[in-house]
Amino acid sequence: MMMSVRYIIVGLLGMLLYSCQGSPLLSGYSHVDREAWYREDTAVISMNGEWMDENVSPNGGTLMVGVRYTDAYRYKKISLLVELQDEEATIARDTVHFNLFDPNGHVVGRGLGYHDAMQPAIKLKALKGKGPYKVRITHLMRQNPVQGITEVSCFSTSAQHPSSEK
Repeated sequence: MMMSVRYIIVGLLGMLLYSCQGSPLLSGYSHVDREAWYREDTAVISMNGEWMDENVSPNGGTLMVGVRYTDAYRYKKISLLVELQDEEATIARDTVHFNLFDPNGHVVGRGLGYHDAMQPAIKLKALKGKGPYKVRITHLMRQNPVQGITEVSCFSTSAQHPSSEK
């Protein structure tokens, strides 16, 4: 009985701590062929335009990009081209470089078997585009295709609202 009460208390504390963290405003992912992700196979992630227009603060935020990979990925790094688009044009574009393995060949990301790594990609300003928004992700590696990448993902975070800063 005492052990179950401890588990409940630890679970509630964990949920409380997790819920107090700034959560991503919007997220999405796209599977890629882990046997052969070709440069021409651009991953496209759709994001709800109205939701982003209403929830990205006037101070902006950050579009984070993630990579899920396996030990089959043979290189220490990967470079990705990340583009944020609305229906009319490309709003922002940047190249993101990931270190997936350290110089000794040890995994940098989190996970067992499948590893995850995240990097900030694009600083978001208050979006006033028409939406819906799309994030297009293409690898920029000389080797084409690359193997061992299973998913790419993105999520947006919002900067604090000016009235909450002190």
